[in-house]
This record gives sequence, structure tokens and C-alpha cells, in this order.
Amino acid sequence: MRTLRNVVEYSTGIRFFPEPVTKELAEGETWDVDALVRQALEAMPEDAWAFRLGVRVVETWTMDDSGEKGERVKHEWRPGRYYPSARAYTVAEIEAMPGDHRILAGNVQGNDRTGNPRGVRCRLGNWQMLEPGDVVLDEQGRASL
Repeated sequence: MRTLRNVVEYSTGIRFFPEPVTKELAEGETWDVDALVRQALEAMPEDAWAFRLGVRVVETWTMDDSGEKGERVKHEWRPGRYYPSARAYTVAEIEAMPGDHRILAGNVQGNDRTGNPRGVRCRLGNWQMLEPGDVVLDEQGRASL
């Protein structure tokens, strides 16, 4: 038997390696992305700065000979991350910010895979590189790009 569950994986904390936190959302193979984003925002931990959506696929079976049960769980993730209450900055906007931001601007420029280099200042103040498929959400949860 195969069971599908919509899940969200939050990136939490602002350490070098973020801690993932996964929670279940609506049941089934629902891909009303707007509804799933709203659910993810409502369930978001305080220390989360990004999230991604996916489906947890659980396959269960019973062995014919022994009656023993087995289970396999895997996640299938949609491309891109969502950055709630965040703002995207171009390289020129980063360079124009007060202070010396040459390293940040260089990282954004050098790590770009979109053809339009932008960095995302997340809601906790950390920076991430905007990747293909990423969505920056304003304070109301609307896409701001």
C-alpha cells in the first residue's frame, strides 16, 4: 500500500548548518500550492527562516511467507525554497548598503545560477543565495519577486 502526505521542511537556526524540521501538512496528493504555503506559514517555528514543500511517500507491504511487515519512507521535494518575511537584493543594492559589503556582493555574484544574481536577507537576518525556483514572500505571505 502507498500513502502520500504533504510535508514541509523548515530551515531553522542561523548556524553554519541549519537544522531541518519536518512537519506534515494536508493529507493526500494535494498540490494546491497556495494552500500548502499558507499552512506552512501558520505552522512555522519561530526560528525558521525558509521552508520547502514536498510529499512523504510511505510504502508498506506484508511478506507472503512470514507475514512480516515492511515499510519504506521517502520524500519527494518540490524545487525551490520559500523565504517568508524576506527581501531579495541585487548586487547593486547590496553594494549601496551602508558599510563594507564587498564579500557578500561577491558571493552573490559568484554563486549565481539564475542569470540574475540576488541575495535574500531572511527574516532572522541571515543571507542566502537566490536559487532557481526560490520564492521570496513578503510579510503577508505573498510572492514579492
